[in-house]
Order: sequence, then structure tokens, then C-alpha cells
Amino acid sequence: ADSPPPESLEEMWLRRVEPLLDKSCLKCHAGVRQQGNLDLRSLETILRGGDQGPAIVPGKPEESLLFQY
Repeated sequence: ADSPPPESLEEMWLRRVEPLLDKSCLKCHAGVRQQGNLDLRSLETILRGGDQGPAIVPGKPEESLLFQY
């Protein structure tokens, strides 16, 4: 049997990451006031990070605070 094609990064974001952030993170990290000044609504704001620095470090999950949490 043929295996399904690998997900694109966009597909992975939409199917896996975005729903997880919505369920577990956006209550406190979106909107007018973000806890720790961390806004998780877009890749740009995730990369910018908050009071503790960038939420993710591309290619280095062990250094990415979001991954650690």
C-alpha cells in the first residue's frame, strides 16, 4: 500500500499546531493583554517572543521555550 504524502508545513500548522495553541495557549497569550507579553496568534509574534525571549528557535526545539512548555 502506498503511504500518504508528507504534510506540508502549512498543513501541519493548520491541522496540528494551531488547534493545540487555540486549545491550550491562546486564552492567556492573545488579545489585548498577553501574559508575559507573549502573543501566540502568529508566527511573527511567536518568533518575537515575550519577556523571556523568543518562544521558538527555528531548528532548535531544545532551546524553544514553547516546545519546553
